Amino acid sequence: MKAVMLSIRPKWCNKIASGEKVIEIRKNRPRLETPFKCYIYCIKPKFDYEDYIAINIGTEKARDFFGGGMIIGDFICDYIAQFESEFWDDDSVLNAVYSPDLQENVLYKIWGNDDEDLPKFAKQIAMTLDELKKYIGTDKPCKEFYGWHISKLVIYDKPKELSDFYCRKLLTRPPQSWCYVEEANE
Repeated sequence: MKAVMLSIRPKWCNKIASGEKVIEIRKNRPRLETPFKCYIYCIKPKFDYEDYIAINIGTEKARDFFGGGMIIGDFICDYIAQFESEFWDDDSVLNAVYSPDLQENVLYKIWGNDDEDLPKFAKQIAMTLDELKKYIGTDKPCKEFYGWHISKLVIYDKPKELSDFYCRKLLTRPPQSWCYVEEANE
């Protein structure tokens, strides 16, 4: 089975591991049919305190570890939704995301001025409007991006090394965003 490895900052790894983040936002997508496996590479942090990952899932025993520079787990990406954003600098204008892929085919309000209830999409991506704008960019009024749905998440008891994976050859450095991979022992 084909798989990909995603480079993810420790902050987002923490949110994925805790189950808070169930959609990973990316500017592009692989040319794979879903479902496919995604390995989570926790990038080395800018600051030491960012490296700490604490997992508290329901009644499950908490696990704490330092994951920077390691593959901390994997998940199955069971679908990828395409989104188009409308981000504007004027706070009075609605910031919204439209998904031509979803059956409802509706415009999703993400954040507005009266931000009383955090919308479902914002909860699923576990990002603020400013974080999403910074990642997606606002140089064009309409930007396309993808939401990779996270299912069957597994966090390893012992993180794996980059050298446990191939991307045409043994991996010696992490992918910029993501790359196609195979486990070396398969």
